[in-house]
Amino acid sequence: MTGVLPALRDALATLFPVACAGCGAPDHGVCAACRAELRAACRPRVTVAHGLAVATAIDYDARLRALADAYKERGRVDVATHLAPLLRASLAALVRQLAAPPIGLLLVPVPSRRAARAARGFGHVELLIERAVRGGAAQGLAHVRRVRDQAGLGREARAENLIGALRARPLVRGRDCVIVDDFVTTGATLFEARRALEAAGARVVGAAVVGRVPSRNNINGNF
Repeated sequence: MTGVLPALRDALATLFPVACAGCGAPDHGVCAACRAELRAACRPRVTVAHGLAVATAIDYDARLRALADAYKERGRVDVATHLAPLLRASLAALVRQLAAPPIGLLLVPVPSRRAARAARGFGHVELLIERAVRGGAAQGLAHVRRVRDQAGLGREARAENLIGALRARPLVRGRDCVIVDDFVTTGATLFEARRALEAAGARVVGAAVVGRVPSRNNINGNF
């Protein structure tokens, strides 16, 4: 059954006329103009913050906000196909900057809050990884307590919200891991994921995300 449900979801999104998730143009999943804009705006870079190399592919603007909202909040899984190349570009940029890229990297998605995943019906980061690369994601992280929605929280509140919120599963012990998420703002989520993975005996070689959210809350403006 692997791959069947995502294929069915994509087929439904294609069969039924919808507005473009990026600009609202009628009868398009993601229109040609938005796809072209995403390709043109893709400029992968790797930034190091607090010792963690974070690869990003694109800046978070109004178009990307609309796409992310359609994907995460309205279940538009067809959008994943168009965000996946951006994640692939971030992963490639991260691997290129490693002095000696390890063999057999584990791609570990940041888990969604349980309520968000239940409402959505799928793991949005896992689906992005599935679309971006062969092999898919390793379910190496889990929440151990409830956390607030990070949206609207400042830098310090984001960090406090996530302290000790994640634990890593035994499968990560002794493995080289890349943390994967959709977007990065302050880095608090990525840093908590790194803490949990390293506490379980993993080696975190970096993180890869689709895009960076420009904000005064970014750590020293790094992201």
